[in-house]
Amino acid sequence: MSDWTTTVRQVLPRFFAVARRMRPTFHLSSLAELTPEFLSAQGVTLLIWDVDGTLMPWHGTAVAPELRAGWERLRAVQGLRHLILSNCGEERFVELGRIFPDVPVVKGYATPDGPVARQALHGSLSWSDGGCWDPAGDAEVSTIRKPEAVLLGFALKLAGDVPANSALMVGDQYFTDIAGANEAGVRTLKVRTVARASFPWPVAWMQRLETLMYRVFYGRALEGTENGRSEG
Repeated sequence: MSDWTTTVRQVLPRFFAVARRMRPTFHLSSLAELTPEFLSAQGVTLLIWDVDGTLMPWHGTAVAPELRAGWERLRAVQGLRHLILSNCGEERFVELGRIFPDVPVVKGYATPDGPVARQALHGSLSWSDGGCWDPAGDAEVSTIRKPEAVLLGFALKLAGDVPANSALMVGDQYFTDIAGANEAGVRTLKVRTVARASFPWPVAWMQRLETLMYRVFYGRALEGTENGRSEG
């Protein structure tokens, strides 16, 4: 089963509950507009990142050229931590670990012992509970995908028990990135999707649907909003 299909299956049973949590704390047109000064003023010490559509095209292999300077500027900020929260399959998860070797890449899993997180960092994979699960070969292990709030809990803990009000989730999708973080009490920043045409058509269709739903619930979407405008 593809990544996007699994995400849709997880969202559909509580579609309207998720839709009511779609409103981001902030809107920006581009990552390039996310400045250290803004983060400092908001008391943000941890950035939790989506990747595909936020930092690069779908399944890209490097931060998009137009975003690279902004990404490197934020990475250089003293005391600002970064973590990538993945919604991808196993191969992509390992690939992201190679693309961002010194940034924790985190996935969540449902296991017979309860939800656990897996982290890729510095070329190695580890489990939050010290276990040794086999996501590919164990039928009792399944991926937990955004917008599940438990994933944000994993992110905050693995980043060093960061308080929820000191974190900011940065993503391009209302249903997954924004709704899940909102449910966990983490502030959210919605950016325009990078290279929308690179996404498979079902994902692109879902992106259009969520934009329509956002307009139904809140009267407007990212297009036309002021840069850095607070939705709170």
